[in-house]
Amino acid sequence: MEYDIGSKIKRARLEKKLTQEQIAELLGVSRQTISNWENEKFYPDIISVIKMSECYDVSLDYLLKGEQKMNTYYEYLEESTNVVKSNIKRNKIITILSYLLIWVIAMIVFWFFTNGSDAIGYSLVFLWIVFLVTTLLHTITLKNSNNLSYIFFIITQVR
Repeated sequence: MEYDIGSKIKRARLEKKLTQEQIAELLGVSRQTISNWENEKFYPDIISVIKMSECYDVSLDYLLKGEQKMNTYYEYLEESTNVVKSNIKRNKIITILSYLLIWVIAMIVFWFFTNGSDAIGYSLVFLWIVFLVTTLLHTITLKNSNNLSYIFFIITQVR
């Protein structure tokens, strides 16, 4: 990742196929000023950097911090949404694996303290209770009404 703003300004200008004169006119500065910025003899003020990011269709992060330029805001939103979706999918997998681990541990414990054939039944009831309690606690802490209605749906289906 490069941090020198001059080369990024020059690269962005060349990608847009603009001359130093054209950019200087758009920014209200001289061509020599643009040259000095690109050669890092001087640095542009923040207003000029903002205007250049608009002219070159690059983000301020790209010009100032060296991050990849963002083509459109919609692409940025899509990328952010994909990250959130992958986190949600990962959390669901972790939750399912946690419940399976709890069930296996409960089955082993009940196997030692009950008749072997009853261990599976007791462990499933235990898992159902754990699921109900954790969902209820999760709902209370997040105040999520969708989860609460889901709990009541489960309870009514059991009867």
